[in-house]
Amino acid sequence: MDAQEALDNAEALLRQSPNDYNANLQYLLAVANEGIPGKLRNAREKFSGLFPMTEEMWLNWIADEIERNSPADFVSSLFARATQDYLSPTLYHQQMAYAVATSRADLDEGEVLPTESIAELRTMFEAAISAIGHHFAEGHKLWEAYRMFELNVLDEFLKVQPAPEVLAEQMQRIMELYIRELDIPLDGLEEALEGAVKWAESVGADPQQLQDAYAATAAFIPTYSALEQVLESSETVEDKVAVFETYLKTELKSELKQSAVQRVQLVYERQLALTPLAEELWLDYGMYLLLQDNMEPSLLLSVHSRGVRNLSWSISMWLQYMLCAEKTPGDSFSEVKSVLEKALAVDLGTHDNFAKVWIAFCQYCMRRAKSAVESAKPEEEAEADAELEDKQETWQLMVANAKEFAATHLAADPNSYLQIATYEIKALALVGANEAALQAAKTLLADKSRNKLYTTWSFAMAEVAKFASPDEQRQLILKGTKAVEDYPQQWAQELLQFEGTHGDVSQLVFATRIARRVARLQREQASKEAAKEAKREAKRDATKAGRKEERSRKGGKRTAAGKQSGEGPHAKFAKTANPMGAEGVPVEASEGNFHKEFDPEAAARTCIVKNISFAVDEKQLEQVFKDCGEIAEIRIVRKMSGKSKGYAFVEFKDKSSLQFALSKDKQYLDERPMLISPCVDRSKSNPFEFQYKKDLDPSTLFVKNIDYSATEDDIRELFGKFGELKQVRLVKDFSGKPRGFGYVQYTESGPTAQAILEMDKFDFKGRAMAVALSNPPKKSGDKGQPKKGVASTKEGEEAMDIANDDSPAKSSKPTRPKPSNPLLFRPSQMRTSRPVGGRKSKTNLQLTSDPPTDSTAARDGKDDSKESDAKQGGDAEKKEAKPLKKKSNADFLKLLMQGKKQ
Repeated sequence: MDAQEALDNAEALLRQSPNDYNANLQYLLAVANEGIPGKLRNAREKFSGLFPMTEEMWLNWIADEIERNSPADFVSSLFARATQDYLSPTLYHQQMAYAVATSRADLDEGEVLPTESIAELRTMFEAAISAIGHHFAEGHKLWEAYRMFELNVLDEFLKVQPAPEVLAEQMQRIMELYIRELDIPLDGLEEALEGAVKWAESVGADPQQLQDAYAATAAFIPTYSALEQVLESSETVEDKVAVFETYLKTELKSELKQSAVQRVQLVYERQLALTPLAEELWLDYGMYLLLQDNMEPSLLLSVHSRGVRNLSWSISMWLQYMLCAEKTPGDSFSEVKSVLEKALAVDLGTHDNFAKVWIAFCQYCMRRAKSAVESAKPEEEAEADAELEDKQETWQLMVANAKEFAATHLAADPNSYLQIATYEIKALALVGANEAALQAAKTLLADKSRNKLYTTWSFAMAEVAKFASPDEQRQLILKGTKAVEDYPQQWAQELLQFEGTHGDVSQLVFATRIARRVARLQREQASKEAAKEAKREAKRDATKAGRKEERSRKGGKRTAAGKQSGEGPHAKFAKTANPMGAEGVPVEASEGNFHKEFDPEAAARTCIVKNISFAVDEKQLEQVFKDCGEIAEIRIVRKMSGKSKGYAFVEFKDKSSLQFALSKDKQYLDERPMLISPCVDRSKSNPFEFQYKKDLDPSTLFVKNIDYSATEDDIRELFGKFGELKQVRLVKDFSGKPRGFGYVQYTESGPTAQAILEMDKFDFKGRAMAVALSNPPKKSGDKGQPKKGVASTKEGEEAMDIANDDSPAKSSKPTRPKPSNPLLFRPSQMRTSRPVGGRKSKTNLQLTSDPPTDSTAARDGKDDSKESDAKQGGDAEKKEAKPLKKKSNADFLKLLMQGKKQ
């Protein structure tokens, strides 16, 4: 495969999965092989915006920019961004070497570094030392670079002969550097001590301080040396992880308390560089830093920011990130809100996770309001009241925003919505606003779209019971007995339990009466349903018996022997006890030939993988999903012949593995993109329900005749200037290739008119695009479906949309519906007349300016008088006939207008 072909494949894969890590990485590597600097820089910028880059990727990028003589400010910014992804000793060492070299690049020979440059470089060195100066194996290199810089500064001072106090200060700075280095257990510390003693003696300083610092540290060096040797000899990732765990325990229990936090931090960082997707490791690292006193807020935010970039699906990581943002000095509202917005912009997997993020944010706002009261001073009471009122208003506003988000996005999941809706009740009760809390509960329970559900009443009453009086609770529970429809008996039991605890004997008797009445109604309803089901079953049995009798009359009676042996007229329908696979291997029932009873617990950790090649087997699927977690079972669904049906079920042993598996959606296997979705009970819900509007959408444009090389970013750039875009999707077939049309959706309908005016027939990459409002055709059985044989141009294009790529389809190339009469697509003036001899002609169209007077003749193309004249004319008429000039759309329009005038 040559470089261009590899690039084309990578671009196609990226268009299919723009946010997939492997797709972006493959595209980046393909662009790097192509060797176009500007394109490679853009690809790297996009990749670094989506994912953390490895040390090697950053070093290659920086080396390329230095080789191309890119501006020093840009290269320095790359170093700064690189050190934010991972704490890499190599990156820091090269950053400082580059900074020192560029600061001296503009100096003349013998010229001394300006004071400002020296101060700036010292600040950078101190930041680097703080980050990786305690790295046992690599830290000594940075300390050496720092010392060499200060020694060079001293040499320059000696050349210009500054004031004695300046020289003394510089010598003292170098001595302190030596002492600081010798206080840390580092590889090669003995050589550092020798150099320090020689330098001290050369300048007349006392080396005793240096020796004392080394003596306090030397006892710990053998322990670290042994760990580093075991780490270096470990070959597998698992072995290295085990060594790092031992390393971490050693640091946490170490008696060397000086710089302990920095050493522990470096162990975490080194292990994360090896296993960047280890969720528990990120959480432990972040929690360790959160528990430290006087920890730099920027470091806390940086670690958690990197954590959510690696683990965007981890709700635990997002919640801990929010806690970290709350520790920001001063008013942290903007920082915490920023974390909330980032969390809502990614895929958190379930509705419950979105609800947790919102509740965590609302709880933060409540703590913020309460802290305003606790921190207020008596002499500042007026200001404190104003601040408290402002913060309480913000808190209530955030709770309202959370409810609005839940009603819009989480309505399909009652539990997730109720977590947020009931939080409003809890929040009001916590500040003593019991009447407002009770009113909020009544409002929730009055919602007709949800008050029929047992869970709604259960969630609400659990909060009301914490502050309301027994009479107030009783009123609501009694209303629930009339409202709850899904589990009325359970709610009646709630009433009984409440009256048994809080009521008197008469109230308990009344509750018992209600419970018995509800139970009787349920029995009657169940009896009616059973009778209806019995009738339906009898009808089905009668239908089956009739069909069996009909088959017996037509084809003879099937014997049991015939069914077992596969003999007789129905042999091709016979089922064998052991159907053979494609290669003669018996296909067992566990391979998916027989339906399994739906198991909700197993489905929660199972995904369905569709659009796989028929040649794919279980081993190939195991290779794809083995990095997601331990696999319990892989079932490829097969026909009775043993051939694959093109889809499979992958069941994991742990629910957390499912999210990793779903992230592989649209990943290619055997040159086909896999379509991966959760396993759901199709008897209760339709997993293939179309997710987009199926009627006229004034905020969405249908764009066709798009060049096949166009990307979604290209379309966004073209249409984004008219208004805020919500979504752009280019339709592809099941092989991942673009089909030349797509949809552009705005957040509102306003921009669509201007977009149609300017972009319809706009030439893009040599093709004139056609732009119109999206109005998909009605599907079969939809109300308002056009009659058979009548189709519009719009229908011919949009009927081919498979925008929801993982929806099932029998064919990847839908065709335009064919009308029963092709003339229905043409104006009445264009109907074909019968030529001489009464035979149909494919080319001779009789165009007349006058509409036919006889509708039947106009439709059938028959006229007895004209036909007889044509017969008498014979061959003479054929000779005089001339080919008609091809008519344009304007000609047809004129003919139609003439007909209207007459």
